[in-house]
Amino acid sequence: MVTLIVEDGSGLTNSNVYCTVDEADTYHEAHLYTESWIDDVDKKIAALVWATRLLDEHVHWKGRAVFPYTQALAWPRATVFARDGLAVPINIVPKAVKDATAEFARLLMEGDRAAGAEDPVILSKNVSNSSTSITFAGGEQRKRVVPDSVLSPIRQYIDTSTRVLRA
Repeated sequence: MVTLIVEDGSGLTNSNVYCTVDEADTYHEAHLYTESWIDDVDKKIAALVWATRLLDEHVHWKGRAVFPYTQALAWPRATVFARDGLAVPINIVPKAVKDATAEFARLLMEGDRAAGAEDPVILSKNVSNSSTSITFAGGEQRKRVVPDSVLSPIRQYIDTSTRVLRA
């Protein structure tokens, strides 16, 4: 069994997850279609740890790590701003990141999203006032490890200036 070590905003050197099982349970209680979020605590813990690891591997977060040489996870972060323009405190993991972790963990319980996923190769991007189009190699975007339902609540914290996403 994996031991859950929750990042509390202090930049722990051994943390492995952004939210607790209780926080994930509360998140799922408020949503439909969560049948895959079963009552097996060991599987929930494993899914939360896996979701956290994949988020940190595949999302380029804005800002910088508060303790870049010692903290185990990407959060807590400095110089990150919320939608309202206020700075995110450097001693927290935002609720949206916790919720995205819970959502991703549930989806991972449904199947291995990393299996067969490939980085999308972007051939061109066209941005106009009314639309955006992206052309991918092979004609379509391949299966992404981190789905839009996970990315949507955390878009405000994702740095898209260097790369769209580490898909």
